[in-house]
Amino acid sequence: MSTTITAQARPEHQDAQAASRPGNHIVIVLFMLSLTIPPEVWVELGPIRLPVYRILLVVMAFPCLFSLLRGRQGGLNLADFLVFGFALWAAVALLVNHGGSWWQFIGLTTVETVVPYLIARTYIQNAQQFEAFVKLYFIIVLAILPFALIETLTGHHILREITGQLFGRFTAFEGRPARLGLERAYGPFVHPIHYGLFCATLVGMLVSMQKTRFAALWRYAVMGVAIFCSLSSGPLLLFMVQTQLKIYDVLTRGLKYRWRILSGLVLALYFIIDSMTNRTPFHVIVTYMTLRMESAYNRIYIFEFGMASVQKYPIFGIGLNEWERPPWMSSSVDNFWLVIAMRYGVPAFILFVLALTVIFVRLARARLQPEQERYRIGWSISMVGMVFAGATVHFWTELYALFMFMVGASYWMVVQSRRAQASDLARDDVGETAVTGSWGSRAPRARRWRSGPANERKAL
Repeated sequence: MSTTITAQARPEHQDAQAASRPGNHIVIVLFMLSLTIPPEVWVELGPIRLPVYRILLVVMAFPCLFSLLRGRQGGLNLADFLVFGFALWAAVALLVNHGGSWWQFIGLTTVETVVPYLIARTYIQNAQQFEAFVKLYFIIVLAILPFALIETLTGHHILREITGQLFGRFTAFEGRPARLGLERAYGPFVHPIHYGLFCATLVGMLVSMQKTRFAALWRYAVMGVAIFCSLSSGPLLLFMVQTQLKIYDVLTRGLKYRWRILSGLVLALYFIIDSMTNRTPFHVIVTYMTLRMESAYNRIYIFEFGMASVQKYPIFGIGLNEWERPPWMSSSVDNFWLVIAMRYGVPAFILFVLALTVIFVRLARARLQPEQERYRIGWSISMVGMVFAGATVHFWTELYALFMFMVGASYWMVVQSRRAQASDLARDDVGETAVTGSWGSRAPRARRWRSGPANERKAL
């Protein structure tokens, strides 16, 4: 009897030990800091240019994979296989389109897809580590904010200009028009959109984790200022979507099936827009969610000609080849989901969407302790916002790595839920054996934690 209890309780004991391991926290800190190293800092290895975050990903690739294969954090699951499948299909698509001469880019694409996901899966194993990650994230945003404000008001991109001078790699910032009479802040990133998205991704998690309204509101205000400095429609859309979801969360707390109701309302609104206008819902959303009409029309044209490319090359896409478009259109594709389908084909897009769907469904079904509900809501709000923002911007380089990290940063809740259920089952079996003997009938199994509105935390 004691052996059974010890074996079932062992994962929880291991989680407590994992939370105190310095290595877990150090890896997360190094990863987040590496994303904020200006692009002027890089190492050239033959034909390959390696920014700091890519160097870290290459170093961490095998340790993370080995740790997962050993069964850490629940071992391999369906979502893992779908992410690996997406990365494999993308590599095959690039090989089909470009041959083995592009092995460097193929390898880096695979690393940027898989390793950030594995880092999150491996080194965020419990609530303490997830909360530490969010706190670190906010500290980084606060540290960058003063420089972003100076950039917005003066047009001097301090972080990147100083870094460029130190490493002898000058970057020209002229030619990007001001918006609303202000300059767009880059921070330490390659583009203002990246700075805005980096800040906006945090909002849902940060606000949901606060225990008082005052703490949530002042952090929300700080994040709003940081996001505004980018003057980019994609980050602002991400901010707005998360704001609306959080307001809905607060107003409907205690309502049964509230997220199913919201999903139904969104679908109904989609069909209403589709039936009452001569434009698609995508056109309507893009038109009203961008700062400039020129940007809105450009995104509409990108979607139309991009979908034509997907229909023409549905299996392996076009790789990095030029896509067919009018000569007056830029080669940039401001749509992350469309880029996946165009570059790697429809199967890659399906694998990616299935991976996200599996994670969302399993997280929704997870039975968590009441105090852990805020982590589930916060991550879900942030990820839903990123999914929406991906329809108007493209995630590349360090922002793509952050997105894949976020994809893997929630699965610890699913693993802990399963371990809790296994522990409950072991206790039930032990109790039944003690009362009725080995051949006794089974009583209904008690549920230790029940998910649902009744257990949701009374805080933002």
